[in-house]
Amino acid sequence: MAPATARLRGREEELVALGECVAATRDGHGSVLLVESAPGFGKSSLLADATAMARRSQVRIGAGRADAAGQAVPFAALVEALFEGEPPLLDAGTIADIRASPEVRYWLMLELEALLERAALDAPLLICLDDLQWADAGTLAALRTLPERLSSLPIAWVGAYRSGEVSPDLRATTTRLLERGANRLLLAPLDEVAVAAMVGDLTQADPASELLSMSARAGGNPFLLGELIRGLLEEDSIDASSGRAELVTDSLPARVRDSMQIRLEAMPATTRHVAGVATVLGRSFSFGDLATMFDAPPATLLEPVDELLRADILVSVDDRLAFRHDIVREAVLEALPEAVVRPLRRQAVNVLLAGGAAPLEVAWALATSAEPGDAVAVETLLKAMRALGASDPAGSATLGRRALELAASDDPHRTPLVVEVAMLLNAADQVEEGRAFAETALRDVLQPDEEAAVRLSIAGMFSLSADVRAEAGHTALALDGLSESMRAQHLARLAYNLVAAGRPAQAASTVADARRAPAAHTDATVSFTLDQVAAGLEYIAGRFGPALENIERAISRGPDASEAMRARQSSQWRCEILSALDRFDTALDLTAKSLAVAQADRQGWEVRLWEQSRGRHLFQVGRLADAAAIVEGLFRVDDRDAIVGNAADASALVVLGRASLHLGDAARSRRCREIALAARDAATPAVRRHLSWLLTLLAMADGDHDAARSHLAGLADIAAEGVLPTFPLDVTDPPHLVRAALTLDDGDLAHDTVMLAEDRARLNPDVASITSSAAHARALIDGTDGQFDNAITSLTASPRPLALASALEDAGRAAITHGDRQRGIESLDRALQMYTQLNATWDAGRVRGRLRDLGIRRRLSSPARPASGLGSLTDSERAVTDLVAQGLTNREVSERLFISPHTVNTHLRHAFAKLAIRSRVELTRTLLAAQGRTP
Repeated sequence: MAPATARLRGREEELVALGECVAATRDGHGSVLLVESAPGFGKSSLLADATAMARRSQVRIGAGRADAAGQAVPFAALVEALFEGEPPLLDAGTIADIRASPEVRYWLMLELEALLERAALDAPLLICLDDLQWADAGTLAALRTLPERLSSLPIAWVGAYRSGEVSPDLRATTTRLLERGANRLLLAPLDEVAVAAMVGDLTQADPASELLSMSARAGGNPFLLGELIRGLLEEDSIDASSGRAELVTDSLPARVRDSMQIRLEAMPATTRHVAGVATVLGRSFSFGDLATMFDAPPATLLEPVDELLRADILVSVDDRLAFRHDIVREAVLEALPEAVVRPLRRQAVNVLLAGGAAPLEVAWALATSAEPGDAVAVETLLKAMRALGASDPAGSATLGRRALELAASDDPHRTPLVVEVAMLLNAADQVEEGRAFAETALRDVLQPDEEAAVRLSIAGMFSLSADVRAEAGHTALALDGLSESMRAQHLARLAYNLVAAGRPAQAASTVADARRAPAAHTDATVSFTLDQVAAGLEYIAGRFGPALENIERAISRGPDASEAMRARQSSQWRCEILSALDRFDTALDLTAKSLAVAQADRQGWEVRLWEQSRGRHLFQVGRLADAAAIVEGLFRVDDRDAIVGNAADASALVVLGRASLHLGDAARSRRCREIALAARDAATPAVRRHLSWLLTLLAMADGDHDAARSHLAGLADIAAEGVLPTFPLDVTDPPHLVRAALTLDDGDLAHDTVMLAEDRARLNPDVASITSSAAHARALIDGTDGQFDNAITSLTASPRPLALASALEDAGRAAITHGDRQRGIESLDRALQMYTQLNATWDAGRVRGRLRDLGIRRRLSSPARPASGLGSLTDSERAVTDLVAQGLTNREVSERLFISPHTVNTHLRHAFAKLAIRSRVELTRTLLAAQGRTP
């Protein structure tokens, strides 16, 4: 008796969860559902049911499945889900040009986000990704990123993976998704009721107790239970003629009792060989490739393949053959002697390559099967390494190191492999591994100038810590036989990295050495870099006019294409100098234009740079919510793996933390504190100053004076050059540090900080923010009304309203202390009004408390905006929501408003929270209702 098809049994709760997921998507909401199970427990069947539900609900479907053999192929499972369905969710032609981008992952994510957004606006989507335990790094990165960015859209994401086979990357992905609201289904063994129902389905009869007792041996595993019942039926061990399935014999069927090796041994030799060879071709394979493996006409394999099909080992899927289940394939593979698997895999690689497979598709199989001296393997792995490098430098480096192990001593690929692997290890932030590799492999194959050239590239990687980049320069300069040209280039770049690391004294000494090198006067790249360094040193010293002159001279030199990134950063440095000079109109206009160019040119690192700069400037001019939104769009405050590796990132965290503090967002301030604490100790001096300053401000805000004192004391080893951030800096910081120092009874720190502020004022007498900052800092020590008046008068002409409000508050406190109650109340009133206009609720609450202590209650104490509803939206949030409600995508909105799609998404998320809604459908209804229109 042949078994009937079994329904999915014992998964009623899981099916309800899937149904709710699909229904929510149909109703306009996004969701994420994770399915975890041991092999054979039915996760793939659940995903099949999910797609069936979606199809009945008119939800468009995309399904992809990761494969152990394809872990090197970037975005393999995701691309299958989005572009290879019938019909596909997205048009593959829309991302063809992205493949050539030097920042593949960053821009592919943005492209996919935009395409999925547009598709979801047309119809709800279900995206199923199976076997994520084998997913490539790109697919997992997308799964960590896209569901959150697209959470306001009707997209359901369902991912399934095996328990016990969770890689660190997959674990990080699932943890992040669960923390952000995903649901997880953990498939348990079937219970007795489900087992009985499944047995009844397969036998088409009511199972007797003896059969159920036998069925219990499957341990509730649906796959094994099916194997058991099918085996019993094949051997006529079940009698269901009376409508009741009776067990005829209580012995296990051969297909369950015997190992796969024993089962195969019962088959003809040719059939056994075909099954074994098929395993190395992958989960599915073509009949032609199988025949090629045997170097035989396809007709000669018809009989063994037919026998494997009849034995339920293979199945036919469209025009390909496949193992009926991964468990079956793995069992067949385990039945093969280990000594034969490796050469078979190597042969399979040749067959697949001859059939047109790309090097990436066979890279992992080749890495595990090739023997030393295999020249074809080395060349193929080199090609795969280069193809993978832009999207996954860590995986690419692994392939490159394996190719090096295989390469013969005289293989011409050894030198390029060594160079590229060294670069990849550093690009992947595997600094220690890169350092160890460079100490051995680089010197084994390269001449001094060749090694120095590699280290010069490492010294120019902005993704690395400035100290790591500087170390690459120090190592290169210690090489014997270095040419004068290479020495000059390294000295200039070393000085640059020392400035970026916050080590100006060392940078100045290195600049002097560089200027003495003959090439400094003839090499345009060296001259350009030295102008940059000079600008940085002048900026740190507070000489902002000369700093501007130097950076503009560097920009005017127009370096060659190899310095394009550094040239763009020079423009960003110019904006920082302009902001120090209170020229915010020019700085903000330049950041907006430069951001648009960076997005058009698909320069991901530059987009981040310009948004960090814009966030800093907006914070300084008092646009607190907009500053926080821009920075949060780049730097996820709820990302537990967040790492602050450079001064730009650190300053962005400071902006987010300070803006959150002023806005009264305690949860976000707390998260910024956690990130700063985690990143501070291993950071460069420049980064430590930023993070310690943020931690000090947050501790003072909490009244934790011991913690604040500890944070400042942690800078003792670099305090000779100041404790405040220097690169980039905020010229209005000194009064805040003086106030903290006085509270902590550190008179020396307060005095030194006043001297710093006054030195800057002498150097920049025409800059209102700088002269007022000095007057404010001095007034905090001396406490005279005239000094506070000078600070307030200067700040009235400054574009920094938060600094003015702070000076008014301090002036009010000082007046009260000196007995001038009326003057104090007037100053506090003005401060309260300004804080309220800035929506600085934390500051407004503090000043309101001071007035209340004086017996004064002001009606002007509520925020400028309510906490919820349409009236609570900032101007930027309202601009974004209005355009989104018109049907524009994030990218289209970003182009209209000259901001990035990330910032659009952040504004949208904040607006949803204030409006207590979850989707764009609800947003449209809310806005139409506010206009008195029917949705």
